[in-house]
Order: sequence, then structure tokens, then C-alpha cells
Amino acid sequence: MNYLLEGLLNLIFPPREECPLCGGNSPGSAICLDCSCWLAAVQKEQYCYTCGRPIGKGSLCNDCLERQWPFTLCRAVGPYSGPLKEAVHRLKYQGKQQLATPLGRLMAQQVVNEMVYRSVDMVVPIPMAPSKLRRRAFNQAHLLAVEVAKAIDRPLNEVLQKKTDTVPQANLTRQQREKNLQQAFFLVDNVNIHQRKILLIDDVITTGSTLSAAADVLRQGGASAVLALTLAATPRTK
Repeated sequence: MNYLLEGLLNLIFPPREECPLCGGNSPGSAICLDCSCWLAAVQKEQYCYTCGRPIGKGSLCNDCLERQWPFTLCRAVGPYSGPLKEAVHRLKYQGKQQLATPLGRLMAQQVVNEMVYRSVDMVVPIPMAPSKLRRRAFNQAHLLAVEVAKAIDRPLNEVLQKKTDTVPQANLTRQQREKNLQQAFFLVDNVNIHQRKILLIDDVITTGSTLSAAADVLRQGGASAVLALTLAATPRTK
């Protein structure tokens, strides 16, 4: 639709004010009471200290007990379930790009909550392969990273690129995901990230394979540390 026409229609028929998580009616498009209560409850639940994924008990999930990641740690707003899962789908698959602003601000709040994040030098989104970017027309990780960078007053740098469109990760095992992403990412030419602490942004952490592959390239490129932040995290068992 022509942007001028869309703007005119919005003036005549203002868009419905809706909760950025569940999409229900909400004055000022604020997070509704039900979703606020849900978020408050799930954020009190146990999560893995390293990868940030929800776990039933303990301080580390099985994955983090068995391996070391190239990123220092990861945090998420909440689990990939309920209204947060709805929000990811509305942003990612329904093209509601305006949701990136409130969702990115929710992510930025996680940075404020933990001292280790306050020393990051730059914000870097997980890139999307050019062919997939052309099909979708936007990269949700980039949209979220823009909002996080503004909120924490750090520069956004797209120092990572993705070579080709890989097989969708959704239905792959962890081993398949890791193989799928081998050599998928690379640093752009003439970029200098030596001794920089980087905040890596994605929408969801599932097995950690995507963040791990990207963080590995950043560390090899000279980054002193990579911290990750996502909107949602797929629950893991202890």
C-alpha cells in the first residue's frame, strides 16, 4: 500500500490501540493488565544463569553444564510461550513492525537490570540472509536492536552478515542446527571490533546455536566479550 494513502487512512480510521503482547484492546497501546501480571509471574521463575532459558530447578541447564558458549551469557524478557510467543509471531510472521518499539524497550529493561550489560560498547543484530530479507522485507532482530540501542544509548553496528539462506531452524535438532550454521556468518570488510564488548540481539533463543555461531565469529574477529539478549527463550529442562 502507498505510504501516503496508508497515512491518510490512519487519520480517518485510527488504528485500534492494542496490547503489544496479546493484541487485545489496551488504551495507549500499553501492555494490558493480564499480560503485565503474566510477565511479572514468569520473570520470577527459575532460569539458567548462563543461557537465560527457563528451567525447572537449579542454576544451569544441561546444555550449559556440558559446554562452554562463545557468548558470556544471555537473557530474555520471558519464555517463548503465552502472550510473548504471540508477540513474536505477530512481529515476525504478520509483519507488525511497529511492535518492535515496545518489545525492544522491554528487552532494554533486562540490560538495565544486570550490571554486566552496562559496559557494552555496541549493539549488533543477528543478520538475515539477503534472499530471506528480500522475501520478508525486514529483519526482526534488526528492528529490536534499533530500539535496544536507542534505549541504552549505544551505537548500533551491523558488523555481521549472513552468507546464504540456511535451512529453517525450527524443526532441527541442536546438532543439526549447529551444522546448518557452520560458516554462515562473517564480519563485514574493514570492521574493527578489537577489544569491544558486544551486545548481540535476536528475537528467540532455542538451542543457542544461532547466537553461538554469531558470537564465535565476533570473538574470532577480536571482540573482548559477547553478551546476548533476546525477546523470548524456549524453556529447557534441567
